[in-house]
Amino acid sequence: MTIQFRNLSRIVHPDKCSDERATDAFHALKQAFDVLRDDAKRAVYLDQYAKLHKDKMIVGGGMSEKVRGKRAKLEEERVNEFRQKVNGKLQQRLRKKTFVPRERLPTPPSSDTEDSEEERRKKRLNAFKKAKHSRNMFF
Repeated sequence: MTIQFRNLSRIVHPDKCSDERATDAFHALKQAFDVLRDDAKRAVYLDQYAKLHKDKMIVGGGMSEKVRGKRAKLEEERVNEFRQKVNGKLQQRLRKKTFVPRERLPTPPSSDTEDSEEERRKKRLNAFKKAKHSRNMFF
């Protein structure tokens, strides 16, 4: 508080400020500092201030009943909206047809011989060679 008083007094001091009202402002600042510095004077000042502004002061802190009622109503609406949303999604899931995959039949055992395996390899190799030579090469 002392530092703030000093900073303000530098601004308002009549030697620093050329305004005509600087002297009055400096005296008012000095009186305010004297009141706030002394504990007894401060208590008297706070009592007077409280009496003057009693209707503007919030007593007891917290929220008023009106605000509490609005908050409770909003909270209840939010909870109900959430419940409706969850219930709607659950009903949608229950309405959807469930997909049950069919069992796949096992593949029949192969009757291929080694010769047919050899033929398949040759076909794949020929297909690869054709694809390789059919490409356009840009050199």
